[in-house]
Amino acid sequence: MGPVANHLPPSGVLACGAFGRYDPDRVGAIAAALGPATTVAHSDERSILALDRPPVRWQGSRQAGIGWTERVEGVAGEKFDSWADAATVGAVSGLVIEGRGRYLHTSVSGALPVYYRQDADAVYFATRIDPLVTSAPGRLSIDWDAWAAMLTLDYPLGDRTPFSEIRALGPFTTLAFRRGRARATDKRWPWAEVEPGLGVERGSEELLDRLRGGVARLPAGAIACQLSGGWDSRVCLGLLAEQRREDTFALTVDHDGGTDREIVIAAEIADILRIPHEVATGAPDGYWSDMVTRTERVDYQLVRPPWRVPEIEPLLRVSAPVIDGLAFDALAMPGERFFTRDAIAANGSDAAARGLWRRLKAMQAKRGPSALDPKLARALWASSRRQFLAASEPYRGNPNRLPLTFYRTRLARGIALSVHRILGTDLPMVTPLMDDEVVRALLAIRPEEKYGGHVYYSLFEALEPALAAVPTTSVGEPPPSGRPLPKRSQTPAVADAYAERLRSGPLAPFVRNRINRILSRHRAGKRYPRVPRAVLGPAVFSLWHERYRDRLREVDPKDVL
Repeated sequence: MGPVANHLPPSGVLACGAFGRYDPDRVGAIAAALGPATTVAHSDERSILALDRPPVRWQGSRQAGIGWTERVEGVAGEKFDSWADAATVGAVSGLVIEGRGRYLHTSVSGALPVYYRQDADAVYFATRIDPLVTSAPGRLSIDWDAWAAMLTLDYPLGDRTPFSEIRALGPFTTLAFRRGRARATDKRWPWAEVEPGLGVERGSEELLDRLRGGVARLPAGAIACQLSGGWDSRVCLGLLAEQRREDTFALTVDHDGGTDREIVIAAEIADILRIPHEVATGAPDGYWSDMVTRTERVDYQLVRPPWRVPEIEPLLRVSAPVIDGLAFDALAMPGERFFTRDAIAANGSDAAARGLWRRLKAMQAKRGPSALDPKLARALWASSRRQFLAASEPYRGNPNRLPLTFYRTRLARGIALSVHRILGTDLPMVTPLMDDEVVRALLAIRPEEKYGGHVYYSLFEALEPALAAVPTTSVGEPPPSGRPLPKRSQTPAVADAYAERLRSGPLAPFVRNRINRILSRHRAGKRYPRVPRAVLGPAVFSLWHERYRDRLREVDPKDVL
């Protein structure tokens, strides 16, 4: 890999604080649980804020702000007149001081999570859930609606978390403590105000201009680019190659998919762009350890295999920003994996939301709760559907209802945790494809014209036409299957770890006998049928319950029914 760059802090900001008649010792306990580098950046009798890095400060005509930004390059020298300006242009979240008033605001993307809990005469907040649980007295309650979404779709919906008493703040939201209550208020989300009136040709020109500007702002020195077989990462690498940034390198991780298909595609992309390319492969016996690490880092909120974890060690060798193409495909709407022509044609009606729900459910049909009792599984799916459609309701009639709903549900509450918590705990992750000005330009293109990958084709034509000819795992005809590779997830040791988790905890009586038989075969060294993806959800639930059972009230899955 390239030479060492200037050190940058990890993107997974550690922040906490409180409003109201808060207990300073409790805030201190939350900060200590977040990490030893977390120190108080601001305190007064009404509010307190602690961070693990130097704060971002801004001063407006009637407001002052102190907080943190999602942008690795920072916001030094920029001036903001209000928190709304700071949240969009600067991607800043943080504390607002307005006369005697104090409140918290989140960035326009909401990609870095903030959680809060009211207790007595104060509300406490943090960028991790665990410190809010371990620092508080008393027991908490399970939120079965949150777990219904995680056991079906892989991530929570709305403002829910695994605990009923703890909530998540969404993008462009304010949190205040008034009249003895925590009040989270959704403001007019700027991304929902964009009118999609441009065709692909004109819209892509403006989009490319903003993409180039975002990449140009990245710090000088080495840049690492995660490179998969999809389109988003090759857009990122194409932008870096176009600007001839020195010390750029690409890293592809073995997804544990059983073949080298992704690796071969990525290598071809890197060769076209003349960018050094490396491959990361997890330790054969380290799968379950990676699984536990991944699960803890996302506060048990994202049910996914741990394929990203093996990237961390090789990327730590070079202290460099790591580019991720987060959110671009959700807004570019390339193909039928999530969006159908019929749903797009519904033009923001409820039929559009139902069409997106059907695609998501179909994708999860063999995952989700299929390892559990069918009656319980149906109840979990019913809860998730109700929550999903409610989350989409604010965008009824909006031509961009599909991508906005997809972003607020799947991306902001789920996939973003992979970037800023799994990797961002150690690494300075950057997401230039979801800068505010980039997202606005992408949403300004009519959905029906973006569909089918037309935005990508326009970008590749300008960056490097050969990129469009390389097969992709994103859309269109599937690429060649590739050569077989061993799967770390399909070993007797992993099956034994799953079996141990599935026979303990509240969900154990609801695990189907067929699943237990499959795991028994693997534990005996028989490879088929494969360990099903559906065991992930119950295993994550078991790990969560094991971690917090001494802090929880009674947990009974029958409550879902």
